[in-house]
Amino acid sequence: MKNYVKICGFAVFCVLGCSADYDVVDDYYEQQYSELMENRACYGIVDFPEAFKLDSVSVYELDSSFKKIKKIKDVEVTAKNDGNSKFEVGKRDYKSPIIRVVASGTWKDADSVDVAIEFEKIVNIISGGYNIYVRLFDHLLVPRIKQLIEIGYPFVAAQEKAEQELYSIYGVGVNSPDKDFLYELFKFSNSDSGFVENIENFRNDFVDGSWMDYRDRIKTADYLTQNWQSFSSADLRYYGQVQMGSYGISIDSRSGETFVIEDSTSAFYKDSLVCAGYGRAWWRRDDGGYDTYAHNILRPFTALEREIGACVFDSLKWVSKDTTVVEFEGATYKCSHQLDSSVPTKPDFENWKKVKSRK
Repeated sequence: MKNYVKICGFAVFCVLGCSADYDVVDDYYEQQYSELMENRACYGIVDFPEAFKLDSVSVYELDSSFKKIKKIKDVEVTAKNDGNSKFEVGKRDYKSPIIRVVASGTWKDADSVDVAIEFEKIVNIISGGYNIYVRLFDHLLVPRIKQLIEIGYPFVAAQEKAEQELYSIYGVGVNSPDKDFLYELFKFSNSDSGFVENIENFRNDFVDGSWMDYRDRIKTADYLTQNWQSFSSADLRYYGQVQMGSYGISIDSRSGETFVIEDSTSAFYKDSLVCAGYGRAWWRRDDGGYDTYAHNILRPFTALEREIGACVFDSLKWVSKDTTVVEFEGATYKCSHQLDSSVPTKPDFENWKKVKSRK
């Protein structure tokens, strides 16, 4: 009974990845590796926004050093849709469990002309999960995984290390429903060709595992600062983390703090930005109560704020219900520092409330 349970448990795990035809035998653990590499079918999903138009999917079998063994011919795209397409690799025998999946197509989002682009993923077909998903997150990892393999990491360890390094930058996992936020980080060139180039620059710079060595990190931060109103409240926790980290500001900064950007390459050099909290999230405490917190992002001052100071949710003043009152040009303005329920969508928004004007 003990052996039966072990065998069934492993069999279920394998069915969730690529399928394999094999018989359960007494010496299964000695034969499992070779059997799982025989007569095996694989399937997957190319998961991207509609801006990506898929042309083809290519699959390559690799050896343990990431060198190509052969291109697999029997690859079929079974459901081709903009942004989400399915592919299958027909049953075949493998010499290595490591394959490279390349989704080739075009990207058209900001321009009228399609730009050629390829997205890739390196995966172990035995432990690849229910489907082999090809996503931007996977594409960003590949050069770093290769570099770790070259210095002696086994494939699985290299993949896990590269993923954790990217998690530490973005705070988002491979299967996160919030994965689409990644695309905004590479749009600062305002062109599709620039978008493609920015992604490849990041991949090359990320090889050493350091976000701060990314050559365009300040451009990314400036883009997020300039376009902060276009992001949803839910995404601000990701954008804010990347933005603050790029500027060299602690991601634990509280809403209400102000900062002067000291990087001379920034469009906001010597400008003041305020850490602003927007949206609500609830966290259940051990005692059964709830705490609320805001998703923070740095934003520029409004025209009035440049004159009389920032008016944002302030986690220190909010606790004591402090209200700031300022006299300016014959009028009285009040800031309650309460938590806003959503991100302002109008470019001329103003948090200060005019409560009285002199006649």
